[in-house]
Amino acid sequence: FGNGLDLTAVGTQTDFGNALYGPSRVDSTQNANFWNTVFSSDFAASGVNVWIDSVMYRDANNNPQNFGSGVAALTFIHNWTYSPSDTAGSFARYATRGQLDITGINSGTAVINGAYHQDLSSQFVSVDSTVRRDFNMTANVANVNIQQVNGWSNHCPSSGSISVTVDLTYTKDSGSPVSSSWTFDITFNNGTATVNVTSGGETASYTHPFCSVN
Repeated sequence: FGNGLDLTAVGTQTDFGNALYGPSRVDSTQNANFWNTVFSSDFAASGVNVWIDSVMYRDANNNPQNFGSGVAALTFIHNWTYSPSDTAGSFARYATRGQLDITGINSGTAVINGAYHQDLSSQFVSVDSTVRRDFNMTANVANVNIQQVNGWSNHCPSSGSISVTVDLTYTKDSGSPVSSSWTFDITFNNGTATVNVTSGGETASYTHPFCSVN
């Protein structure tokens, strides 16, 4: 950490933005290189939790600035991991990484783009079997528009889309892994979501009005 904490070096995912801080203290909140960071950890006998959340504010010319007047955009980078100390018996581990870029927060419409990725592995050892599950999820957020209603308190998307890919592998004892996958394509229109779910060559679609933009 002496040369700065490179967020993309934490975990294995490298397709998100590079948040480079100054030297960061564990279990701290600080501002370094315009990154406002919360860096927390829990080193227990059973495993290690690390949580890093970071926000950078930018002005209308996309220059980084401290929070205050003139903020037009922000980037939020999120990295949470848990690594168990013992993987011979039953365990679970996860890594969640993501980046959201929000622009237009000084106007009437904020626009959100970004991606999230999560890996989750678990193993359950019983008297007569061992079952392992490996879960992988990637979500991409594209041009999700949020109207400034009641000071951003509405949180209702008027347009944009989210695409999600989920992969699951199930293995029991020494048997062959069984894999399945799903894709979720979600589009927003004035608070109504149209969702297409595809798995195994089959697609289901539905529409749900879940919020109001007014």
